Amino acid sequence: MAPPCRVKRTKREHLVDPALPSDLLVRIAFFICAAQDAFNYVRAFHGTSLLGDLTHLVPLAATHAADDIWPSLRLRHASDASNVHIHALLRLYKDVELCGDMFDLTWLASAVSNSVVLYVHTFPSCASQLSTSIDDWYTQLATMRLFGLVWPLDLRHLDTLTFQVAAFLAPVLEFLPTSSITTLLLAIGTDDDELLPPPFMPPISVAMQEPLLEWMETHAVHRLLFQWSDLEAHPTTHARLVRALAASTSIRDLAIGDVSLMTLFRRHGFVLPQSLARLTLHMVACEAHAIKWLCTQLCDANVVELSLEEVRMARPADWKLLFALVPHTTVARLTLFDCNLTDRHVMALANVVSQSKLTHVNLEANPKLTARAVRQLHHARPSLDISGLDGGINTAQSW
Repeated sequence: MAPPCRVKRTKREHLVDPALPSDLLVRIAFFICAAQDAFNYVRAFHGTSLLGDLTHLVPLAATHAADDIWPSLRLRHASDASNVHIHALLRLYKDVELCGDMFDLTWLASAVSNSVVLYVHTFPSCASQLSTSIDDWYTQLATMRLFGLVWPLDLRHLDTLTFQVAAFLAPVLEFLPTSSITTLLLAIGTDDDELLPPPFMPPISVAMQEPLLEWMETHAVHRLLFQWSDLEAHPTTHARLVRALAASTSIRDLAIGDVSLMTLFRRHGFVLPQSLARLTLHMVACEAHAIKWLCTQLCDANVVELSLEEVRMARPADWKLLFALVPHTTVARLTLFDCNLTDRHVMALANVVSQSKLTHVNLEANPKLTARAVRQLHHARPSLDISGLDGGINTAQSW
């Protein structure tokens, strides 16, 4: 089958969302009343910019019982705050996503009921077109019972604050302590287009780290992802960060990137919190003897999923040390992504896998591995789920 034809648009071209004919909407609404399924009907509005067409959906939704399971409402063009149909729909749906230009939030606070789970997808580049200043917008946002803010549009994390641009980072961090956000993904300096180098972002200053630390110390943080190098080096703030993480009783998922174990564990005395179920270490340098510190922490913690991504050991023998202690941990899912593993490392894991709690191992992007080592790991525990074998394993030796 030939690949689909892609039309390259010039900068002067604009995408125009066609409005659906009213008679077609009436027929769709009639069909939904019989089928009691509003999903396809709501999807029809994803391609229209005329929110007046929602008049056919409002009476339809009102006729359904309050306990009916309705799909999430996602409006692409939600910047028209004066539209009464949006107000009516906000009272009918349990999950609401508002996407579009930044808009005045005062009307939204009064329109949304307490049972609504609200997601906001918006774009800071449109702030200059608002009568409301960017600082006032964040003040409004901080007072709302917000479940998730995705910034910019990123549908992978609906219950999180995902931040990838540094231009408005200061006001974002300032509203964190007064918000209800419990999940933060600081992904500044990344780019979705792998062909383009990520833009250079200066580290977050000590002053800007203050609201971030206050948020961690006062909120029941559930998930946190950040790069250590994104924080300006300062002994006081780093110590507060480590203490806040260690003292947390709610954090379940922690991902730290671009740091050395020597810095994290030995210099700052980092202790894995007992509530932590998933630990991800990305591009972490493991100096000699520092791996023992990590092993000790894992043995005393309750981590169920350990993910090591692009981790390099100073001594190859340290992989054997880590694997030897796996049976003494609660780790059930182990990811070893692009860790430059060899057959010897995997065979060392195979020697202890039967004594461990492991149920899943991901060996993706380790081209030095051969099928022989993977086969030995499989034979050591036939029920073990081994993934990441496509494209990342040397299959020159047949199974």
